[in-house]
Amino acid sequence: DKVLIYLSENQASQLKNLYELILQHLEDLLSHIEHRYQKYFNPEEKVPEIYLRLSLADIRKKINTIRKAFAKKADEKLLQIIVTPLSLFIKKKNISYRELMYIKELVRCLTEVDGVDKVNTVSSILSEVTELLVYMNFNCSTFVSYLLTQIEDAINALHEQYQKTERLMELQKEFNQMQLKPGAVFKIHAHPVKEQVTTWISEELFYLEQKQRLISIAPALHDDAIIAEEEKLHLSASVEVLTLLARSAKDSKLILNKQMTVMFRNLAKFCRTTRAENPTAKSMLTKSYVAGRNNKLTAINILHEMIKWIHKY
Repeated sequence: DKVLIYLSENQASQLKNLYELILQHLEDLLSHIEHRYQKYFNPEEKVPEIYLRLSLADIRKKINTIRKAFAKKADEKLLQIIVTPLSLFIKKKNISYRELMYIKELVRCLTEVDGVDKVNTVSSILSEVTELLVYMNFNCSTFVSYLLTQIEDAINALHEQYQKTERLMELQKEFNQMQLKPGAVFKIHAHPVKEQVTTWISEELFYLEQKQRLISIAPALHDDAIIAEEEKLHLSASVEVLTLLARSAKDSKLILNKQMTVMFRNLAKFCRTTRAENPTAKSMLTKSYVAGRNNKLTAINILHEMIKWIHKY
């Protein structure tokens, strides 16, 4: 970093060429150390400016290569899901070795993909690209949402419930058998892609099972079994925010129901929101896996406001 500072301060000096030569040798040395002695790196340590500059330049080139290779073949939405986080990454100022090594490996793998639009699986859900992203644990919310939407669309295209159950079981088996690259993670504090998808599939299977059971054994609802609108809890939060609060309550063990489907079915039955008077359990379950930044901030603000009131009691 000091050599880089000296270079910036001596652009017109005769020492400029010397500093540039030293920088080049330092870049080569750091690159050699990274590949040969990777286990000695502190993964959370900030990457030196000199090495970061070299690496980001290479990543930029590879992102452009990915854009060109995928533009004509890949799903445009998937392309944006991949490229947007990568483009944001190269604009960051403080980058750790762990983050840098992950992104470098990810873009390297993406540039080597041959069958961009080739579907490898029986279920016709995963392409070679999406399989790679699952393997690399590219666990950003937009990619998880993309996968869940793909699965949901495939399920909704089927008319019979037994067909939906069968397809979900196929997908569950497929995802459970998928390999993950050891230690690879895009967002270190988020759940792995594989875990989020398989949990969603399990919840969906449970929902279909319960639905079938109720249809087969439940008598017709009496008028007094229907919850009147005025008896429901009327919430100021949106459905998206409500699902985040509910999921966090379950994950933090405040709500002890084993199945999220049961929790969301009760919320859908007894709650109404400002924008959706009758949210469905299925839509709430799906939305709970898509944690948008604004929705997370709103949920956090609600919790802060509740804490303030608790202090006043």
